[in-house]
Amino acid sequence: MKNFCRLFRAERGRCKIGFLFVLMVTLIAFLIPDTGWANPSEILKVGVITTLTGGGASYGLPRLKAAQMLAEEINKQGGLKIGGKTYTIQTIEYDDKWMPDASRAAAERLVYKDKVKFIVGAFGATACFAAQEVTEPNKILATYGGWDNKVLGPNKPYSFRPNPVGTNFNAGLVSYLVDTLKVRRLALVFPDEAGGHGVSRSQKTLGQSFGMEIVFEKFFPPDEKDHSAILTAMIAAKPDLAYFGTTAGHVGLLIKQSRELGYKGHIYYGSVIDTKTLIEIAGVKSVEGFHVPAYPTTGPLATDRLKSFRKRYEARWGGWDDPAAEHSQWFSVIIEGIKAAGSVDPTKVKQTLESMDYITTETLGRCKWGGKEEFGIRHQLLCPVPIAKVHNGQIECLALISAEENEKAYMKVLKFQGIIK
Repeated sequence: MKNFCRLFRAERGRCKIGFLFVLMVTLIAFLIPDTGWANPSEILKVGVITTLTGGGASYGLPRLKAAQMLAEEINKQGGLKIGGKTYTIQTIEYDDKWMPDASRAAAERLVYKDKVKFIVGAFGATACFAAQEVTEPNKILATYGGWDNKVLGPNKPYSFRPNPVGTNFNAGLVSYLVDTLKVRRLALVFPDEAGGHGVSRSQKTLGQSFGMEIVFEKFFPPDEKDHSAILTAMIAAKPDLAYFGTTAGHVGLLIKQSRELGYKGHIYYGSVIDTKTLIEIAGVKSVEGFHVPAYPTTGPLATDRLKSFRKRYEARWGGWDDPAAEHSQWFSVIIEGIKAAGSVDPTKVKQTLESMDYITTETLGRCKWGGKEEFGIRHQLLCPVPIAKVHNGQIECLALISAEENEKAYMKVLKFQGIIK
């Protein structure tokens, strides 16, 4: 009997301990907030090489914030379900400082240390080239920017460009400016670097394709602050349209100094840009009428996708960044490619993207894969093109050209170049 009582008391003690343990686990599970990271079966790492400091940060920070927000949203919805598994997305970012050495170092850390298979890549052309020296031989699927034709090619089969650039993006824009503003004399002023030369080549080709004369083309040291000599010579060439710089810092300073020197003509830019930075540098009056392909996130031309994205972005980050809508493409294309492939194998995702004529992205909607004629590989995304200008310090969208309509203008440019007949 005594042995039975001792046994009963021991069992009862163990039951109490077991009960307390279960209660503790239950309370912890109840108190920890649902972050989307609960019970993941797998972690899918996505690297982000972007400019977080320096002149290119006005592009790099919105690209990172867009990727982080979209990853968080997927995780909160239960993760990415692929091939019978559920993946929680983890973004790992490094600052490329808009410099090739930093970009290559970031790619090496992501590939060799962090073991990522997908990368939201750099934006500056030289930074893209440096990272590709790592991503391509290791068969890492990466999305890159870079306004240089050499970013894409048959020798870079794992690189995709989700943002329209150069002739394939600006064909519709330049055609619109020529038709509506009746401009005929184009001036080009850029930093003396690969990206600057790449943009200048594309804008020269575009201007000539639509009947413009290139009356001025000069390059300046990237760290130059006083552009008065170049701009004085530019004004003497009597252009009625000018394209300045590559980063918001360059563009803002060139706008400011050109207006102070008396330039009265039109100014445009070939990609989305942080207009807040332009206005901070040049002032509202100098930036008035500046033409830019900025996607409308408010107003009658804004799509439901763009309106929703801006609302969520502002709620997450406490404000809006103009480049965010376009730069969300880098991350969105990777995720849509993975979902379409039903695999997290970069080679299978690559093959799936190559088999697709169209892809629907988070912000820009239905976009078309192209670029075979110009780059030798169909890894360039052709997107709808907005036509906007700055009015009273705000972006005012004038028109939104479909991907198909812009492609027609793009084909006209390729015919002018003799690439197609």
